[in-house]
Amino acid sequence: EALRPRKLSVAITSDPRKHAWEWAHCDRKQLNKLKDYPGSSIHIGDGAKRKSEHEFAVELLSTRFGFLVCGDTPTSRRTVDVVLSACVPLIVGTRLFGDCETPCQPGWGWQVSGPENPHLPWHGTWFDWRHFPVLDEAALYNASAGMEAEAVLEEAVDLEGQGKCSVEFLRAYLLASRENFLYGIGDYRNSTRFGDAAIRLVETARLKMLGLYPNMPEGFVV
Repeated sequence: EALRPRKLSVAITSDPRKHAWEWAHCDRKQLNKLKDYPGSSIHIGDGAKRKSEHEFAVELLSTRFGFLVCGDTPTSRRTVDVVLSACVPLIVGTRLFGDCETPCQPGWGWQVSGPENPHLPWHGTWFDWRHFPVLDEAALYNASAGMEAEAVLEEAVDLEGQGKCSVEFLRAYLLASRENFLYGIGDYRNSTRFGDAAIRLVETARLKMLGLYPNMPEGFVV
């Protein structure tokens, strides 16, 4: 089901986060420059009726690329939504990898952790985020809406040009890794269908106690 053809090219529905610019020079609304890109569904603080969490999650199942973007803090439900839908993550800038390049500004709510402590879950252990495309955040901010911004996006989704694997491979990788991002399925009060997220937390803590994390052996990442 998750590997079927998808009609939408890129998608995100999000609040702009009112403190994001003040704290970290993060402006999610820059993605609105791409609203007219063919097959896109981009809604960030544009006054339109916001989709529910369920509606957006369903939409991702029909989308090829889903944006992972900064906010007022590094954490976002969108990260897990994108992974679970097998929608290829399109990472905006390098902030989530722990860096702080222009236009990023260190500030309250957004700590610059360094590449050895990225904000992307399981990076370096149970999931390799380096497989996925990165959109040039500074170039997007400097681009005008329309063709200039779309050229930045086109460069990012040119997987071959970025030295990335195909969309089909990446979606298969996402499906194979799905359980690592799930605590459970169904009603938390009585469901007995569990994912692997809790055990991965315990295993990561053990790796850290053994001095193996974050400096994992070469080739460890699954």
